[in-house]
Amino acid sequence: MDLKKLQIEDYKLMLSSNKLSLNGKRWWKFFEFSFYITGLTLVLILGSLMRILKVGYLEWQDPILIIIPTLFVLWWLSYKKKELIFFEIRTPFGVKENHTIVINSLKNLNWYIKKNQPYFLEAFREGRLAVKWGRDMISILIDNERILINSICNLDIFKNQALFTFGRLKRNINEFANDIQKEMQSN
Repeated sequence: MDLKKLQIEDYKLMLSSNKLSLNGKRWWKFFEFSFYITGLTLVLILGSLMRILKVGYLEWQDPILIIIPTLFVLWWLSYKKKELIFFEIRTPFGVKENHTIVINSLKNLNWYIKKNQPYFLEAFREGRLAVKWGRDMISILIDNERILINSICNLDIFKNQALFTFGRLKRNINEFANDIQKEMQSN
């Protein structure tokens, strides 16, 4: 399949779904911890079910060992899927002007640009904490009269995803959105 066509299809998919699209390796890296949690939950559930079948009756802890882990896994997967949703900024500009505004904002905030395409940018920044989990990644989708932003942990490095980011990724989006507003006012 033509790489250019694939990129256009990814772009259209992200615009229509309002979610960041991840390829196979990145998808696995993003949901890796979720699979570990799901596996542990299945072990707990199967262990409880096997014990119930062996003894022939329920004990007080059996529903707890089945229901609570299941609810946690469902909550966790929902939480991870929400991290892929883009934050939208409305602008009065077209694609070319929005691209220029985004490039200026990335430079102002010291982000390193990895992908620079007319409709999609990806940039990285080193972690700002004393204990570095890795670099933050910001993905920007550019369209007429809007800029879509998403921030997740860098999926291209060897380290695993941080279990909790303590609001760091939301701060990245807010910081970037504020700088874009400043850039729009200066244009």
